[in-house]
Amino acid sequence: MGAIEDVYEDLDTDVDFEEFEAAVEDKVEQMGGLADEETAAMLIAHELRDEEVEGIADVAPGMNDVKFLAKVMKIGDLRTFERDGEDEDGKVINVDVADESGRIRITMWDGMAEDAVERLETGQVLRVAGRPKDGYNGIEVDVDKVEPAPDAEVDVQTHDSYRVEDLALGLSDVNLKGRVLSTDTVRTFDRDDGSEGQVRNVRVKDETGDIRVALWGEKADLDIDLADYVVFTDVEVQDGWQDDLEASAGWQSTVSVMDDAPENAADTETEAAQSTGLGAFESSGSETGTPAASTSDAASSGGSATAAVAERPEESDGPAETETFTGTVVQAGNPVVLDDGSETRSVKTDESLRLGEKVTVSGTLSDGTIAAEDVERPN
Repeated sequence: MGAIEDVYEDLDTDVDFEEFEAAVEDKVEQMGGLADEETAAMLIAHELRDEEVEGIADVAPGMNDVKFLAKVMKIGDLRTFERDGEDEDGKVINVDVADESGRIRITMWDGMAEDAVERLETGQVLRVAGRPKDGYNGIEVDVDKVEPAPDAEVDVQTHDSYRVEDLALGLSDVNLKGRVLSTDTVRTFDRDDGSEGQVRNVRVKDETGDIRVALWGEKADLDIDLADYVVFTDVEVQDGWQDDLEASAGWQSTVSVMDDAPENAADTETEAAQSTGLGAFESSGSETGTPAASTSDAASSGGSATAAVAERPEESDGPAETETFTGTVVQAGNPVVLDDGSETRSVKTDESLRLGEKVTVSGTLSDGTIAAEDVERPN
């Protein structure tokens, strides 16, 4: 085995040996005889080690160049823009890719962007080389070179619509189906530029779990109430309170209240009454395990997701039911919402309770809400 082969064997790289050997020969020629094949091979190996990363999680803006394998998760729209001083418009496309360590957006320009529209497919594995930078939604990579890697495997699942258990920190453009368990009041705040912002939280559950969704800006004013069916599109998954995941519906997201209930609404309401009075969205046998429901035009055209606000159980003619419930305050205000890890309860109380506080409440249960007669704070 020659010197080039020895160096290549010690190098953990996706670069083919033929490509590595050609680079070594070019390096020998560039050095004008000042380096032999072994020295040139070591120089090339050093450059490759500097460029290649073990996973997307290792990509940082300070790097000059990076190389990595990733699977295509979402292909954006091809956009055109005017370049100063040039007659020809520029073209750009954003593509979200992922590996086992994380997710990142890559940006392709001009001819490469046009080729991406024709050739890229969701689920395809790519070998990417480019320059990291700070983008609008985090780290992005301006692509210098990209090529298919059909023989490589990246163990990441692609989803048209996510379940709660599929969500992970850093996901964006997520379409989520679920049933809204509770809604918060609109809260206002001052941001850095002195303007006033607002946010409202709702809690969404499907058959795999539940998650809080923050509605920002004008979306906080939407008329969303119990028993409404709602379409959530293109939300972002972030690190929320107490290290829980939280979905964020910002300016790029769409939240629409549907005029008509989905076809399986009756089954959903029955299940809700049988469980907690709020319940999970009934699975209708789709491959993703999420409900197949009739959606609005916005939902069907954008691959968006359907969510339903939980329906209140009807009042009975019998005596009021008394309930004791222990949970953590996940929504302060009126009503308070408690979560014990598997269920939530709305509580009406005059007590001043703080987010994160664990309490036990007792009182009459009416319309799915506990009118607290006693509130205890366990030691």
